[in-house]
Amino acid sequence: MAIHEEPGRPQYFQNVATGNAHVGVQMGQNTGTVSVHQASQPGYVELDRLVRALRQAHRDGAIDAGTLSDSEHELEVTRAALAEPGDEGRGRAKRALQRVAGMLDGVAGLGAIIGSAVAAVEALS
Repeated sequence: MAIHEEPGRPQYFQNVATGNAHVGVQMGQNTGTVSVHQASQPGYVELDRLVRALRQAHRDGAIDAGTLSDSEHELEVTRAALAEPGDEGRGRAKRALQRVAGMLDGVAGLGAIIGSAVAAVEALS
């Protein structure tokens, strides 16, 4: 289980089982608001993870604002392409992710996350 904290946003938890299977809610006691989000497809989960990692890399000074903006644009292209039916959309999504990978080549910690996103997109049928 991972606890995520971002300035100005509520703390949230992510619980992912082995094999990229997602776990529902596991809770002993709650003293606040609970909302549950389930992504419609695994590819979107990986894209969300990549966006969070990009923003953290920017906060850490590993990437500049222009690279963050360009990468986020390509991830929006990826999302739009995944909404298209058939192989053409999936191909556009993979090409957009490849452009993101090229922009972020050598940025510590992002390669594996990008690889997971590419693998998730390739696994979609």
